[in-house]
Amino acid sequence: MRKFWVLASLVLLSWNSSASVIDNLDVKSVLGKEAPTWKISFLGPQGESPEFTPDYARFKGITISEDGQQAWMSWNITLDRIETNEIRVRVRMDGDLPLWSISADIPRGWIVDGVEFPIVKVERQEGSKAVLPMGFGAEFPIPSDGGVVSTRYPSVTGGMQFVLTHSEKGCYFFSSRDKSGAGKYFFIKGTESDLVFSQKVPTSYAWTDNGHFELPWETTFAFNEGTWDQTLLKWYRPFVLTAQWADTPLRERNIAQWIQNADVWMRPKNMFPEVVKSVRKAVDYYDKGLGIHWYHWHHYAYDTMYPEYLPAKPGFKEMVHEVQSKGAHVTPYINGRLWDPANDSYKSRLGHLASCRKPDGSLYTEIYPTSNVPNTVTCPSSPIWQEVIYELTDSLLHSIGTDGVYIDQIAAAASEPCYASNHPHAKGAGSWWPESYRKLLTRLNEEVFTDGQAVTSEENSEVYMDLFDMLLVVNTPHSAQIKMLPVFPLIYSDRVLYSGLNYYHRELNDGHFLYNNARSLLWGSQLGWVQPEWLFDGSNEVEIEFLRTLGRFRSRNHDVFYGGRFLSELEFPEVLPTITVFEGEVYPVVMGARWLNVKGKETFILVNMSSEDRTVTLPNEKKVKVKAYSAIRK
Repeated sequence: MRKFWVLASLVLLSWNSSASVIDNLDVKSVLGKEAPTWKISFLGPQGESPEFTPDYARFKGITISEDGQQAWMSWNITLDRIETNEIRVRVRMDGDLPLWSISADIPRGWIVDGVEFPIVKVERQEGSKAVLPMGFGAEFPIPSDGGVVSTRYPSVTGGMQFVLTHSEKGCYFFSSRDKSGAGKYFFIKGTESDLVFSQKVPTSYAWTDNGHFELPWETTFAFNEGTWDQTLLKWYRPFVLTAQWADTPLRERNIAQWIQNADVWMRPKNMFPEVVKSVRKAVDYYDKGLGIHWYHWHHYAYDTMYPEYLPAKPGFKEMVHEVQSKGAHVTPYINGRLWDPANDSYKSRLGHLASCRKPDGSLYTEIYPTSNVPNTVTCPSSPIWQEVIYELTDSLLHSIGTDGVYIDQIAAAASEPCYASNHPHAKGAGSWWPESYRKLLTRLNEEVFTDGQAVTSEENSEVYMDLFDMLLVVNTPHSAQIKMLPVFPLIYSDRVLYSGLNYYHRELNDGHFLYNNARSLLWGSQLGWVQPEWLFDGSNEVEIEFLRTLGRFRSRNHDVFYGGRFLSELEFPEVLPTITVFEGEVYPVVMGARWLNVKGKETFILVNMSSEDRTVTLPNEKKVKVKAYSAIRK
């Protein structure tokens, strides 16, 4: 039986049926001072900027549908001395998921410019940890002193629109159901006894129309007794497979053939003689199809003078022709977001008209330690910026002759609210940011890129996945306290190509190179992405051969890694030697993963990072030997 408890200014919801709004979950407070259901900030015609919570509103009551599948709560607030302005919250059941939505009726001339909703407080379960969709995915400890863990979507710190916590009892799952990819934040606040989940949304002014505001998506909060991966497969993957960025399987997408086969990548920087020499060594040593992601090839210093890249450094065009004639493929770096305001093109092309602007009219300005100079964030909706990136991409592909282009930051950096009045979008935030990049990339794919050319980007914000041939994923948080998890492969391994795992440091022979590439293989990532002058410095014979061995293994198993589905990592009953990498991360020398190939057949992939053959037991109880520094499929 479904029940509501209404106690003065406190509403407690509790459904105890199998199809409950909060499935068998003790929600401590969804309305009140400790955890209000909502916070809404307004902007008035005279510049008024009040923030309301239920504490400053008059609760009108709850209405429940006859079938018990929906509930409505409403409040009155006072704006312009009008006391009948109304805030409404609806909770409805969609199968076993409760979906929350919010709307408001306010005086004309007023705008909702920020919403935090829903805010839900629950009892903290012992041993709870947070699973956040940062990069590949990461498990974080949750503060107990009132601190928060958070993500920002869509960005490298929140590539998917959910957060969850898990413990031995199960998972709290918190997710927006937004197929437009609008910007938002997710928070988990922790105390010793409670957890508070919330979603914070900077709004688009277009969402308030003639006095009516509506948040244009629903949000779900639910409990599942399964594990974190079972919860995501149950509630997140089915949702995103209906979104435009994931509704097409990888093998049905129009992706450049060469990048499908790029099992190993190099990452050269600059045109120094030792770099050029090491690139030639890599091209000769590794098999045809080697990807070369080239940085610092342009005339000016890195992270300066963007978007002025041409002319290229002397010898770059000739080097591109040389390595591509041997079967390698070059994707040079450009940035798809930053414009250096000190360069001539910012003035001659009226870059100030394309810049993303804060509410006070100032520019979003960023300084990177690679250059220590200011760079301004450019609004992707600007026709000026769209033309700049179009022309630059066309020049690289046709005047330099590269087989592709890497456009940095698009799938990594967050969408910023923009208040420029001359841009073709409503002021504020919303979905126009990813929609603008979608317009740009669609045009590039239709008019500039040929079938044999590829476009790639940084990190893996889901909303951009279908726009790129491959995504580079290398910024997942990890430490002895923060555990990397294969969240992204679990959801998207059969929808997108990706490469990388973590950045390398100079001493490649301390074990971290072996680990990076072993786990890259197991999680479906293309391998390498290493500076060739580091790799071929004379001290990495084992690492050089290990990368070639794994690259060849990957190329023989494209029915798994190109369109197959990652299911889980493997745990072995054997006590194995371990490898310690980075700052205290410890892993067994043999690691494995369970996949489905493109025909749906289960298969096990195992990698041995040690110098000795190792025998392990598979989940089917069969024992297998994995040779030293090699991989096998069973």
